[in-house]
Amino acid sequence: MGASIRTAKLNPPKLIDIYTRENLISQLELSMHKPLVWISGPAGSGKTTLVADYIAQKELPVIWYQMDAADTDPASFFYYMGLAAKRNGIRKKNPLPILSPEMAQNIEKFSINFFRELFARLKQPGLIVLDQYQDCAPDSITHEALVQGLNEIPEGSHVIFISRDDPPPAYARLRASNYIHFMNADDLLVNQQECFAICSQRYPENKAYPSLSQQQVDIAWKLTNGWITGLVLMLEQIYEQRLSETTEFSDNQVIFDYFAGEIFQRNPPQLKEFMLKISLIPTITPEIACIITGDPRASRVLNDLSRKNCFIQKQSGNKGSYQFQPLFREFLIDQAQSKLGKYEVLDIQRKAAAILAEEGEAEQAVSLFQHIEDWHSIAKVIIGQGEVLLEAGLHKTMVGWLDKIPDNITYSTPWLQYWKGVCNQPFNLQISRKFFIQAYEQFKRKEELEGVFLSWLGVVETYIIEWGNFKPLDRWIDDMDTMLAHGVKFPSPQIAVRVAAGMFAALMYRKPDHPNMPIWEEKLVQAMPQIRDASTQIKLGFQLFFYYTIWRGDLPKATMIVDILKPASRRLRDPAILALWHALEGLFLWKRGEHQASLDSIKHGLKLSEEAGFHLWDTLLYSSGVYACLSLDKQKLSNEYLEKMSASLDPKRLWDVGHYHYILGRIYLFKEKHYEALEHCEAGLKAVIAAGSPYGEALLRTIYSQALFRTHQKEKAVAVNNMLLDSVIQIRARNMQYFALMNEAEFAYDMQSEKRACKALRAGFEIAREQDLIKHAFWWPPIMADLCVKALEENIETEFVQKVVQVRELAPATPPVHLDNWPWKIKIFTLGRFAITLDSQPVAITGKAHKRPLELLKVLLSLGGRQIDQNRVIEHMWPDAEGDSATQSLHTTLHRLRKILGDRALTLQNAYLTIDSRFVWVDIWSWERTYNLLDRILKRVPSSENIAQIEQLGEKVMKLYQGEFLTNEAECYWSLPLQQKLKNRFLRLICDMGQYWGKLEQWDNAINCYMRGLEIDTLSEKLYQYIMHAYQQVDRQADAANMYHQCRQNLSDSLGVSPSAKTVALYKDISGIQ
Repeated sequence: MGASIRTAKLNPPKLIDIYTRENLISQLELSMHKPLVWISGPAGSGKTTLVADYIAQKELPVIWYQMDAADTDPASFFYYMGLAAKRNGIRKKNPLPILSPEMAQNIEKFSINFFRELFARLKQPGLIVLDQYQDCAPDSITHEALVQGLNEIPEGSHVIFISRDDPPPAYARLRASNYIHFMNADDLLVNQQECFAICSQRYPENKAYPSLSQQQVDIAWKLTNGWITGLVLMLEQIYEQRLSETTEFSDNQVIFDYFAGEIFQRNPPQLKEFMLKISLIPTITPEIACIITGDPRASRVLNDLSRKNCFIQKQSGNKGSYQFQPLFREFLIDQAQSKLGKYEVLDIQRKAAAILAEEGEAEQAVSLFQHIEDWHSIAKVIIGQGEVLLEAGLHKTMVGWLDKIPDNITYSTPWLQYWKGVCNQPFNLQISRKFFIQAYEQFKRKEELEGVFLSWLGVVETYIIEWGNFKPLDRWIDDMDTMLAHGVKFPSPQIAVRVAAGMFAALMYRKPDHPNMPIWEEKLVQAMPQIRDASTQIKLGFQLFFYYTIWRGDLPKATMIVDILKPASRRLRDPAILALWHALEGLFLWKRGEHQASLDSIKHGLKLSEEAGFHLWDTLLYSSGVYACLSLDKQKLSNEYLEKMSASLDPKRLWDVGHYHYILGRIYLFKEKHYEALEHCEAGLKAVIAAGSPYGEALLRTIYSQALFRTHQKEKAVAVNNMLLDSVIQIRARNMQYFALMNEAEFAYDMQSEKRACKALRAGFEIAREQDLIKHAFWWPPIMADLCVKALEENIETEFVQKVVQVRELAPATPPVHLDNWPWKIKIFTLGRFAITLDSQPVAITGKAHKRPLELLKVLLSLGGRQIDQNRVIEHMWPDAEGDSATQSLHTTLHRLRKILGDRALTLQNAYLTIDSRFVWVDIWSWERTYNLLDRILKRVPSSENIAQIEQLGEKVMKLYQGEFLTNEAECYWSLPLQQKLKNRFLRLICDMGQYWGKLEQWDNAINCYMRGLEIDTLSEKLYQYIMHAYQQVDRQADAANMYHQCRQNLSDSLGVSPSAKTVALYKDISGIQ
């Protein structure tokens, strides 16, 4: 029964034996050159019948919607319009959106989107009919919402308004822009020709009843002035000889009352009583009629009345609902008041309202209960059906009902106070909280547990939504702890889940160190997959996600939550919650390092917010957008988001204020504007301290300590960071503990406290590895690069730190060429071979396309690789080219080389070329550095204390020197000077090392050293001499002699000469030859 009543307003009237007014049909057809048609006229002028007949004649697809007083709340209008679309077979995609309280904040945009989507789904040409439009209160915002939405009518589609009145003021702009075609009361008047045609159709001539004369028809037409309902009634009375042809009437109402009375009086008493009783109900079904009247034949009686055209119509497309013609219903209600008596009318209305309430028809039930001032029954409807009504977005409607209930009833009924809290929550958090608290206190006194828990949750939610002062949550956390400690049980699993979500959020923002925090966290995590409503799942999941990402830095758990929420996101209808999902997804993708995907999701969320006109999540979206832009180096867009974030800030949302200053503080630290950074840190810290959120305070202190340190307040910075470390350990904020440890390491290194710095660095990188904290927009690369150098020097979390360096492309100001474990972006090998690796992967160096770019690289290396005048390069590579042509060739080749190595590998400034040693490791550079270090040691007085260092450096220098510089590049004449220079230095170093070992009598080391030199130069007679001498010192004369013979053979084969006299003399001395 409920569905029958609810959808009665969505059906056009069922037409039975009507006269088709062809001229008006044509006029209506012609009026369709404008998007809107407004048909106005008094009751009974045939407006509804005309439009219904037009649709039937043209066989048009239509959404028919009968307005009533409930549509004064736009949420009710959009809810039922969505049902109307669904009932008319428009099932494409998801259902049309409901006007939630969030969307109602910008109802014009919601309406635009709603009608844009509705008309996109309508079969074209689309037609919507809004009947009885006058029943929507003139001051309702529904009118303004409709005006905005109707701008979306596509070409060929139309909306027809049927009203007793002209358009309300909201339509003034549409009227002025000639957007509406009007048909008024005069257009609807029946002319004489139509009058006669109606008479002929209704009263055809037959033997029993002769037709009316022309004179009688003319009299009827003149008396009614063409008013069609009066005309039909009068013709019937004249036809049945109940009316004198000289009767006169003053106006249409008088005509109708007269004839309605005549029609009514013709019925037997039992039927008259039946009609009076059912007229008290707007929409009638046989079941309701049976209960109200006590007549078991109600269904048949209703059908007979409809069939006999007794001003009652059966709704088309509906199996069992009827409505009286409005004028006739007004007449019957007036009769009922006088004939049934006040108390019987009240009893009927109360009984009807109770039936409607029982069938879920809350709006019609409450309307009747209000009429009879039955406030207690209204309270029962609200308490019993509140959840369903809120799902339809009818918060304002319920607020209107609740506000009309007398205060003495409201304040003695805690459930009414609870529902006042619920319904006001989207619009006024302070008022909402007041009613929740009042309800909570009364429920506690009554020991009504369901109300206690729900009103407790309502209070907590107001603080969470407000994102302002969380300090009052202390009382509510303590209350819940006390209740549970006393063994109070949850009334249902559903309430248990909701309370878990509320308690978790309260603890997260206010008491994250609470001993039961992990318990509440686990309860919520376990409940998440069981939540079926997509919006609820996203909102609750967001709190967990926020906790795992911002608070804890636990990406695996954040990933788990996102995986749970993804399917729900695909079912979402509410754009406000969809925007929240994109804020969540954007932050998650940024945390994972998928910066472009993050930005794309954030942009989509902002677009949804803009289209919906709902901006609660804008600051969150903008802040996530800033993070993504900074990671992508999109400075312009980042600044744009910051400006919009600033403009959207609500000073009462202290968390947002603190977060905004946190971002700016970080950015100014990046820009080395340290005093500006300090100002923002202090402003942000002030906001989060006022909010009473430990996590917020910790977040701001991570950068406040840095700003203090960089403004030369080092002792205070250390003190603040120590306070930060203590607090984050207490609240289990591992990611912020990591930031604090990095601060401590930086400060300690700067203050020459190496041991403390190393300890902090080890602990910090251990956390970072555990939580995979690699990508963070607010790492300051120079500092992080230096800390990574320190970590690799100490072999702290080597593999992880290398990953950090590679992913973040960190480059210390002083290239760490001393580190063998530094993960260089590019490595170039030139000694004994020519090879390149990029991110540890070999780069192809063959092929025609690579020849000239790689030749340019070799030239630069041969010339030193740093600050090389481009003219010198041109001389070597394009000696025959002139002027601009040569320069252009260089730039083209440089561009091609950068495509191989990356943009950061080479710089060209002021016509000087440099291979950037921050990103590029070259073996000759590393060799030269090692050579210089070793050479300095070798020049010292030989000492056993240097043995380990010499062994280490010696091994490295030999390992690096795999052969001559660009040894296989025969055509590279410009490489020969450096090639020879390096070879000579290497051989000299070998000799010096051997000599050093000899002075320490480390003859085996000396021999190994000399032998390595022979691998490079088999013709160095000095090396043979040194080896022979070393063998002699360890009594290995045979090996010494063999070395002499090898020397003589090589010199003879390669140069055609014999060993020098010195070498021969040494051989003879070893061999004992005189």
